[in-house]
This record gives sequence, structure tokens and C-alpha cells, in this order.
Amino acid sequence: MRPSKLAALLAALVLAFALAAAGCGGGDSPEDVVESFYSALADGDAGEICDLLSESAQEGAAAGEDSCEEGIEAAIDSGEAERFLGVADEVEVGEASEDGDTAEVTVTFGDEEEQVPLVKEDDEWKIDIG
Repeated sequence: MRPSKLAALLAALVLAFALAAAGCGGGDSPEDVVESFYSALADGDAGEICDLLSESAQEGAAAGEDSCEEGIEAAIDSGEAERFLGVADEVEVGEASEDGDTAEVTVTFGDEEEQVPLVKEDDEWKIDIG
């Protein structure tokens, strides 16, 4: 496992507040996907977190492991993700702005406001963190 990639992913998750999960189908809005992602993050559900990430974000999350799920689980098991898991259920998900196959959802945590980028893959919205 390469800690620098994992640390960068986790920093992106926190900085973009792109964190939590549940299933996402073709009918789910970008806001629903972000809500689901934060739920999964709060639950520490690596499989659900990965299901909500774009293909490129999954590759980054793998962080030298064999899969996205293993990379997320390694971060959770090592304690590196502990502080991110604790704030996931405190994030407020706002409105989305869509432009074709991309979208951004406004999220707030305390006084911070950030944009969570999403991309449509196979007619489903996926979180596209870098």
C-alpha cells in the first residue's frame, strides 16, 4: 500500500466533503448519491463507498491495493480514516448544478462550503473525486 496516494484520497474526501453511501441507480439524483455516500462513510461501508465512486476515483482509492474496497478498508483499519468517518453524518447536502454528464453538489460542514463533483457513468451519477 502506498500511503501517499491513500492520504491524498482521504484529504480529497475531507476537503471536498465528498464522503457517505447506499445504492445508486439510474434514477438517483446527484444529491441522492452524495447523501448515500456520506451515509456509507459514516457506516464505514467500504463496498458501498466504492460503488458510489467513478471509475477513476475507484482507481485512486485503491491506493496500491488490489481494489477500491481493499484500499478503503485498509484506510479504515489503519485508523487513517477515523477522523473522516466521524464527521460524515454532520455534512449537509445542498443543491446540485448539472451540466450534461457532469454535476456539482454543494455540501456544508460547519462554516465550510464545498462542491462535490460527479460524473455520469452508465446512466448513473458517480462521485468523481481526484
